[in-house]
Amino acid sequence: MVVVRVNTQCALGCRYCGFSREVHRARPSIDVASLHRFAEALSELRQRSGRTVLVSLLGGEPFQWSAWEPVSERLGNLGLRVSATTNGLALEDPRIAERAIRLMQEITISIDGERDHHDTLRSMPGLFDRLERIVRSIAARRIDRQPLLRVNSVLTRTNIVNFEAFAHLMADWGVDQLTFNQLGGNDRPSFYPENRLLEGQVKRFREDLPRWQSDLQQRGLELCGSEGYLHRIACTARNQTIAIDDCQPATRFLFVDEFGRASPCSFTSDSLGVSIDTLTSPATIESLAQRWQQQRKQNRPKVCDDCHATHVHAKFVPLASTR
Repeated sequence: MVVVRVNTQCALGCRYCGFSREVHRARPSIDVASLHRFAEALSELRQRSGRTVLVSLLGGEPFQWSAWEPVSERLGNLGLRVSATTNGLALEDPRIAERAIRLMQEITISIDGERDHHDTLRSMPGLFDRLERIVRSIAARRIDRQPLLRVNSVLTRTNIVNFEAFAHLMADWGVDQLTFNQLGGNDRPSFYPENRLLEGQVKRFREDLPRWQSDLQQRGLELCGSEGYLHRIACTARNQTIAIDDCQPATRFLFVDEFGRASPCSFTSDSLGVSIDTLTSPATIESLAQRWQQQRKQNRPKVCDDCHATHVHAKFVPLASTR
């Protein structure tokens, strides 16, 4: 998986997000030519290794990036799988929805709980009802459930208590997969203390999740979240760190930021970032693993002392498959 933050623009005013329209900041986007060259190297790597490569477009809001369509088409022509994580609003446009369905293998829509919670958190009244129409429409227009339709939710102190009802609502809408993140505190530190998850809430969530996963599976919805991922969330709730000595960087995951820097995760762009302009062949991409392991030995990034990279803790693995 190669996650690429293609832009930093977003029309929403989400209260926890650093890319909210309410945050005054620079709004760079990734250089298209650099991304195309990097994609060619990824395509060669895919052909040589026989491994599937998924390029996931992230923002900001990727559908506000003017190049999302030609870039997605180019990636597909190179034999790469394509996905996007979106606030969903752009998919109200039938043409954009049609193109996204045709060009992408996965579409992830961010929905943070039931109506009142989502609309308040995202500072847009009526958004939840609009997303229901969008999600139901995409679910109905797909052929053989392609692309995969996923919803991702940010868990806060308020919405975690209603997560089961929310999950069944997503099954009603025709969603294939439901994932979740815990609220983080890096982007909007002032919002975090009063909205972070409580230890008791996480304990109950962990106890209930296996039953929810079983019930939802019967309804055609896969609820993800491995034991390791739940442990990460529980440790955060009780202020316990998790140090990772070897995350096996560049062996199954890469993050690329809006400046075109590839790194082991979104938390290490500044300390370990490598320009994708230098990653021009499969060999240069494969060399990243040894390069980053050596750098971490010499000057370990502070963030590795308390790793919050969701892929390291197996966010997308269903709990049942780890037991």
